[in-house]
Amino acid sequence: MTFKNLETHINNIPLLIVDPHNEVFSYWYNNFKNEQTRLVHIDAHHDLFTGAETIKDENILEYSKKLSIGNFIVPAVHHGFVESVYLIEPEGKNSKLYSYGLNEKPPLFVKNGKLSEQDYCFFRSNLPELTNEDLEKSINEYKGKIILDIDLDAFDCSDNNLTNNQVNENINFVFNILKKIKKPDYISLARSQSPRYFVHPDKIEDLQKRIIKKLSKTYS
Repeated sequence: MTFKNLETHINNIPLLIVDPHNEVFSYWYNNFKNEQTRLVHIDAHHDLFTGAETIKDENILEYSKKLSIGNFIVPAVHHGFVESVYLIEPEGKNSKLYSYGLNEKPPLFVKNGKLSEQDYCFFRSNLPELTNEDLEKSINEYKGKIILDIDLDAFDCSDNNLTNNQVNENINFVFNILKKIKKPDYISLARSQSPRYFVHPDKIEDLQKRIIKKLSKTYS
């Protein structure tokens, strides 16, 4: 069944719920194309692959649908309405924080009409790691807008066969960070059900409700 993207609010913060994840692009573009913006991306995957075409004279919604769930962030950086990215990947005791484009502009170039990059972001080992303190300081001192982008597979990716305790650990890791950084200007939430699921369909509704409830409490 096709999911109809939903726009709502959490305590006056705009909340977008989408599936598939790449469709956040048009909403980010329409809301932040004239802003200085950084992205806080919470996900089981970095979603920083290249290979997307650049924006031409076309409908932005249609453009976003042509992107994939793995390459929708790099075009936002290339076109300038996201200047840099903080990546939070909860993995229990192996949870990691990374940055993309924070201290140096990513070496992006256009080849045959598509975004390319010198393998800068294909592997996490190529991304600069951050400590919790570095991430908190950088976000809290930033004067521009913040987009909080959450993929629900960050908490319970079906590929990882997590126990309830591991899911709880991932959720606690993320929300301990969110409590210490400034309130976002926009929240996008991806359900990870298509083009294939990364959160088991039997779990998605309960997980979504749980995360929205925690967001509401955090930003009350």
